[in-house]
Amino acid sequence: MGWLYAGSTNEFYNSVCQNIPSDAVSIADAVFGQMMANLRAGGSVKNNNGQPEAVAPPGPALAQQAQMAIYEGLTLTLSGTLTLAGTKFPVDPATEAKLSAVLSVIYATGGFPGGASTMYMKDSAGDWHEFNLSQYKQICGALANYIYALQAIIDGNPMAATELPANSVSLALL
Repeated sequence: MGWLYAGSTNEFYNSVCQNIPSDAVSIADAVFGQMMANLRAGGSVKNNNGQPEAVAPPGPALAQQAQMAIYEGLTLTLSGTLTLAGTKFPVDPATEAKLSAVLSVIYATGGFPGGASTMYMKDSAGDWHEFNLSQYKQICGALANYIYALQAIIDGNPMAATELPANSVSLALL
């Protein structure tokens, strides 16, 4: 018993089947196995001059990509009053909540919680960075813009984005 592929129907047949199309060609068990694995993974098969050809499954939809990007973070390159080369900062919901809480105090009181003159922020590698009020607000603004763009895509893409926002931003801090 072996496997056959018919380009006219783009289907596979067991050699013991009846009514096999006349253009069916014999394929190796390994090729059949590869085609079936590709189909199980969400791919498809196309006719390539009478031979089966695996078509990879489509990549994740833009909303799924945006959801993944939230957990990958935003890379910031800082210049000006503070220099930081290509450092990734988290933008996941827990980090967003922490930043929002600090920003609420900043906008209500004009300063950091507890009257601190600087605030620390942890990057994705777990390293701490110290920022003054102006720097902190600029960095939070960049992170918030990125989160907003991703969340808009996740929430139905009302702006009809066709790609994710850039995952790297350069800021000249004041």
